[in-house]
Amino acid sequence: MNRIKRLLAAAGLLEFARTTRSFVKGLSPALLASELRLRLRGAPDGFPLPPADLLFTVIATRWASTFLDSGARIVGAMERELEYAGRPLSNFDTILDFGCGCGRLTRQLPARTNAKLFGCDYNPRLVRWSSEHLSFAEFKINFLDPPLPYPDASFDFVFARSVFTHLPEAGQIAWIEELRRVLKPDGVLYFTTHGRQFFDQLSKSEAETVLKGGLAVHLAEEAGRNICSSFALPEYVSRHLLQGFTLLRFVPGTREDHLRQDSYIVSKDPA
Repeated sequence: MNRIKRLLAAAGLLEFARTTRSFVKGLSPALLASELRLRLRGAPDGFPLPPADLLFTVIATRWASTFLDSGARIVGAMERELEYAGRPLSNFDTILDFGCGCGRLTRQLPARTNAKLFGCDYNPRLVRWSSEHLSFAEFKINFLDPPLPYPDASFDFVFARSVFTHLPEAGQIAWIEELRRVLKPDGVLYFTTHGRQFFDQLSKSEAETVLKGGLAVHLAEEAGRNICSSFALPEYVSRHLLQGFTLLRFVPGTREDHLRQDSYIVSKDPA
């Protein structure tokens, strides 16, 4: 898979291939009808829908129905996992969506919590759209590298869904340390990785590296974008990303749509 990506990139065809795939994936009369209804009537949650090009930037699809359905499934699963970990969403007063994009997950939260909501992303177009259309939260721009524009110990809960999945090792380590900084004492972090459910994207040698506790990365030079993908198992995560944290819950990815990534819930250790 990595070799194919690199060949397409070298030929200048990677974005065309991704755009074409995003259009035809799941294409059906029912999907087209759903898309037309959403664009004409608006989303059921009452918040505006991002334009198709922003949807593609965030989740590599232009379908608003997929954007809404995936957000609801992911946040619903996260909420259940927090309950099982003994840290329910209702316990948090300040929440940060790190890598918020155009609010796919943030927009799910007002119906689930009374916490003060924040979001940040390194893509200014996404942050600008979110700021203009999702007034229930405060959004800020960050850079590809730390720091974040927040003081120490700002948040009870930070979630980073599908963020570490698009960073090479140096970026992952830098950002896990930065997220620890902005968490309050005993604050909770939720993040995800590409685990066993994504082995079909790895070569034999890459899979062997990951199985031995290493990290495999595709297109590391495109860090932060969806076309950069990293793959790791709990052995790697425990050794490289959990210093200063206590693991509360690990949930392996499933075959269910939008829930294939492994998820980790950790709490910040005392200084």
